[in-house]
Amino acid sequence: MSFGLGDPAALFERHGAAIYRRCLAILADTQAAEDTTQEVFMRALTHRDRFRGDSTPFTWLYRVATTACLQQLRNNQRRAEKIRGIQATARRATEPDPSQRLDLERVLAEEDEQTLAIAYLRFVDELTMEEVAEIVGLSRKTVQKRIEALRQRSLAKAEGGAA
Repeated sequence: MSFGLGDPAALFERHGAAIYRRCLAILADTQAAEDTTQEVFMRALTHRDRFRGDSTPFTWLYRVATTACLQQLRNNQRRAEKIRGIQATARRATEPDPSQRLDLERVLAEEDEQTLAIAYLRFVDELTMEEVAEIVGLSRKTVQKRIEALRQRSLAKAEGGAA
């Protein structure tokens, strides 16, 4: 039975610490980060057939970790706090036109998991569009369109109150 990702123990040895740091960065809770890291590697074992080799094992695990952490935030009712943190970070982001800054707290509450991951990777982790695209498994152009649509929804909410 081919694992496709290599030996499970070696996979954990090589990437476990980085995945734990990713989980800790999102969850801000050591126990939750440990549990989620373990869950990520269990998912890798259980769903190893989903790894198509389009990306590196690390990128795939990073994406699984990000999704698992964001889902945990949603399930634990800490989502609102994290969105406020994302909004504060986005406010600090320098953009040519301050009116283009995202009002993420108001907008992200209505977004799907993938859009939330894109916003988190771009505005909190400050990754490039190319890095975000690779992690979420979309083209750079699609990621750019999603961020622009998110920005437009944010501006509409800011101008109209509930667009």
